[in-house]
Amino acid sequence: MSIKLGLIGNDISYSLSPRLHQYMWNLQKKRKVDAFFEQDFEYCVLDTKSTFSASLDSFSGLQVTQPWKPVLSGVFSGAPFGNTLFKNNESGSSWKLEDTDLPGMYAAMLQKNQNVRDAKSICVFGFGGLAKKFLLTCRDSFPLLERVHVVARRTKAARTWLEAKGLNFVEVTSWASAKNNCIYELVLQLSSAPHNGDPMSAFGSVFSQADLVFDACYSPCISYGHGSSNFVGGLHMLVAQAIKAWKLWHIPTEGLDVSRVVGELESS
Repeated sequence: MSIKLGLIGNDISYSLSPRLHQYMWNLQKKRKVDAFFEQDFEYCVLDTKSTFSASLDSFSGLQVTQPWKPVLSGVFSGAPFGNTLFKNNESGSSWKLEDTDLPGMYAAMLQKNQNVRDAKSICVFGFGGLAKKFLLTCRDSFPLLERVHVVARRTKAARTWLEAKGLNFVEVTSWASAKNNCIYELVLQLSSAPHNGDPMSAFGSVFSQADLVFDACYSPCISYGHGSSNFVGGLHMLVAQAIKAWKLWHIPTEGLDVSRVVGELESS
């Protein structure tokens, strides 16, 4: 018997996922958590630019990144733009998509600061897929929420999308007009290349006054994050996401701790 996992994407040789899942597997095997980990383990990177034709039969579970999230959402049932493929029935003949990105982000934030669920004001830098998923769920996730401010490059497109989704409570401004004197309880940096490469030093006041700052990038885009007590980075989200994916794939997760795994990854 063996366990074979994989990642589907385009130009993903940089991905930390193979290293992360191998580390988690080795850790569980070393700790003798379950006889399950005596099996052989393999994690494959399926770097494909145009068409996806690999057979899924040999896989126990797969993760999906761009540009394949919207494509596979049209092929498999489940969460739109989901990032985790898992077998939907006992026979393993049916696959389903689930989103572990957003739950992973929430888990990382709550582990850092449980009180963040009471946030009344939130600022979101960026307007990509993760930002949109967050905006669609934030009212349910933050019951006291009163104000959401999005800083986006293409403000007109952002406003059009928000209006179509009925998210009229969200205010949108451009990077150029964003102000540094506003105070938010939660700040999310969800842009892959914030402010054209600028480490967002212009928004230091926004970060320092927040109860929690989350940066989705694995290597923080904002220099403020290094050593700041109210900061949590994307690596925590990646680990939390991986643990949630393992549960969908029926891989034992007993004893896996996000902070411990992140610390060992960063020091290795």
